[in-house]
Amino acid sequence: MAETRETNLEGPSALCGRVIDPTNRLDCLEGAVQDTFWDESGAYLALEFCDVLIDPKDRERCYTTIIARAPQIIQDSGGLVEFCNRVAPEFRLYCMAGAR
Repeated sequence: MAETRETNLEGPSALCGRVIDPTNRLDCLEGAVQDTFWDESGAYLALEFCDVLIDPKDRERCYTTIIARAPQIIQDSGGLVEFCNRVAPEFRLYCMAGAR
């Protein structure tokens, strides 16, 4: 997994934070994190994006989104395990289950 993308991680979360309806805010965050993770080069950025979120529901939606995308994007099983090892500890087992 290469670290090649650079972006302002506060932008999408700040923008989505303005959305009043909780469901729409979660949808906004999901779209923003998906936008960072279109290919393997966005893996670290997607992880960082989820990591900076504070609200537990935001973090859960963010991590479940990138964990579901990871096997579609990271074809190499070693790379997928490496990705899962970088996922926040509370979501790591869920990620590893999909890496096998």
